[in-house]
Amino acid sequence: MVIAMAGFAIEDLVIKLVSVRLPVSQILIMLGLLSLVWFVLIAQWKRIPLLTKEMLNWPFIIRTLADLFAALFYVIAVVNSQLSSASAILQFSPLLVTLGAAFFLRERVPFGSWIAIGVGLIGMILIIRPGTDSFTPASIFAVLSVVMLALREIATRVMSVSVPSLAVSSWAFAACAVIGVITVPFFPQPVWPSSSEFILMLASSVVSCIAYYALVRATTEGEVSVIAPFRYTRLLFALILSFWILGEQPDSIMYIGTSMVVCSGLYNLGIGRLIFTTQSTSS
Repeated sequence: MVIAMAGFAIEDLVIKLVSVRLPVSQILIMLGLLSLVWFVLIAQWKRIPLLTKEMLNWPFIIRTLADLFAALFYVIAVVNSQLSSASAILQFSPLLVTLGAAFFLRERVPFGSWIAIGVGLIGMILIIRPGTDSFTPASIFAVLSVVMLALREIATRVMSVSVPSLAVSSWAFAACAVIGVITVPFFPQPVWPSSSEFILMLASSVVSCIAYYALVRATTEGEVSVIAPFRYTRLLFALILSFWILGEQPDSIMYIGTSMVVCSGLYNLGIGRLIFTTQSTSS
């Protein structure tokens, strides 16, 4: 899981670096197509079908559309705001999934989780800080991306388990390329990428495949309660890379907001309650 999160953080960094010259639509097209090529090759190697009858249903369609818009909104956020800020807002997604599961799937949510969601929401507001000089309008796109990611996870929960995960990811990257093509008129005209930009995007697609493989191995072979907290290492890697490569220096208020989101998410995963129970037993 840690390897997967490091890979996704590197992918975010590459998007930020190439966005200096490449428009958002072109980044989406290149990211989608290059990654799709690797996934198609792997699917052919493992003889995994990329289209089955189990995919012809609303949960899969909704998941693919949610992935499509999540990619668009998140790339816009990364390109037009600080990488550290966009990554921090992204950590609210697990809490929003819990909220969505309660309303749409009628799942029972403990009272403590409702408190955690509220604290996480306050933390996200501290990160965004609407109405202040520190507010970056592009942060709204990061929030929209979180909403789409939560919708994606909820759709995945009701989707047929017989759908190959490799096929699901292949369609997600295909959707990324499609939304890039659709949005070409809304962004500056595409330019011919330099050799360094192409190498960065190609390397990013390879890292994405490695990250995906690591994520699949973690989720299929590890216990969810053990590996889920390590999803937050993506933020740690993002903070390190944004400081080291981009020179970003988040202020204390953003660190406070980020800590609130992460701690709320960890509590919601049961880590906080486990610690509390352990401390109560030992005392």
